[in-house]
Amino acid sequence: MLDFEEFDLTDEMLQKSLNEIISGKPPEPLLRKRKLKKQERLVRVWEYKLPDGTTPLIFETQDSCLWQLCDIGLGSYFDRIGTQWKENKIIQPYLPANINPRLKGCHPWEYEFKLNKNAVLWVKPGSQERSFKWGIRTKPQN
Repeated sequence: MLDFEEFDLTDEMLQKSLNEIISGKPPEPLLRKRKLKKQERLVRVWEYKLPDGTTPLIFETQDSCLWQLCDIGLGSYFDRIGTQWKENKIIQPYLPANINPRLKGCHPWEYEFKLNKNAVLWVKPGSQERSFKWGIRTKPQN
């Protein structure tokens, strides 16, 4: 049986949707996601655990948009903070930070974002297919 809580769907949301379908109410249009700017200001980073144990990172920009890492920087868009999401304690101390969210000339899943306090968020391909790893590297201040 499918556990809808994994997808942040509550019983109330499901019942409301079912009632709307039965009533014949036309569905609301899908959210239009905005395009990434040449520079984004990251203010917060979230994480949540998937059923397979992986923990995606979701970055919140200054205008409250939510973006996930992709092969060349920031990509997938979320419309709201999930109920199971928690603030990432590793990256958060280095925010806010201005970044270029789409890096040109990098290899897929191999890039870096310069953060505050001379820190760098690095992303590299994982050991398994279709996976990646990330970390924070700090440089001494000059």
